[in-house]
Amino acid sequence: MATLNQLRIAARDIINTTLPDEADYLARTLLCDYLDINLTQLLTRYADTVDTRAEQDITRMATRIARHEPLQYVVGKAHFGGRTFTVNPHTLIPRPETYELTQLIRRNTPPHAAPDILDIGTGSGCIAVTLKCEMPQAQLTALDISREALDIARLNAQTHGAHINFLQCDILTQTIAHAPFDIVVSNPPYICLKEQADMQRNVVDYEPHGALFVPDDDPLLFYRRIARLCHEDHLLKRGGHLYFEINEAYGEKTMQMMHNHAFADITIHHDTYGKPRMIRGRLQS
Repeated sequence: MATLNQLRIAARDIINTTLPDEADYLARTLLCDYLDINLTQLLTRYADTVDTRAEQDITRMATRIARHEPLQYVVGKAHFGGRTFTVNPHTLIPRPETYELTQLIRRNTPPHAAPDILDIGTGSGCIAVTLKCEMPQAQLTALDISREALDIARLNAQTHGAHINFLQCDILTQTIAHAPFDIVVSNPPYICLKEQADMQRNVVDYEPHGALFVPDDDPLLFYRRIARLCHEDHLLKRGGHLYFEINEAYGEKTMQMMHNHAFADITIHHDTYGKPRMIRGRLQS
């Protein structure tokens, strides 16, 4: 049987063949996630032994990571805002900047309010579940075109005790039969197809393209449709707020589009890296 330290080194050496800059971090994180321990425990219990099955599993997982498969898909979970979410290739891997979007909503919602919130393109459910857990008085509805993604989102909601109404819907072709919402939030597809060449293999080869990419000639496809639904189909209450995560290259164009659909007080917010990553607007009365 191998010790934790031996297993860490073995996993690192496997990953190092293709990802030398990240090998040590990925190996440590792999062991922590697989064994459900933290880094301190991994480093202080280095002489502990693991059984043969665990050794085989870690070796197999390290090999998948070396093939550029995302660590989160390999272990089946991702960490987001201090919570753990189940993920698989039908869902995007939650990013830290998306958690910042949930916190922007929290900061701009009165503490005793009980808003009706719609999350469009929920994926793993990370936005909806986080908002429900951190704003328990809110009523959450979450939708996605993918039945498989909704299965994962429901599982995450159940795991975290978050009561959410889930809907399967293609917003490009369908309307949403629901009373107007106080808040609509979305992290829709916003990466142009031409950008694939500059992206990492673990994203392009494994994450769901339908949740990532838009046509090169229409980067605001989903943003415009959602804004139109909010305005013309009364998906959003007058005076309600629309929140987007955005492509940093299209912040000004997104602002103009929202202005054209009767939104006011439109503000771009930067993430912790200083990039324009979120936008907020109020539907005029």
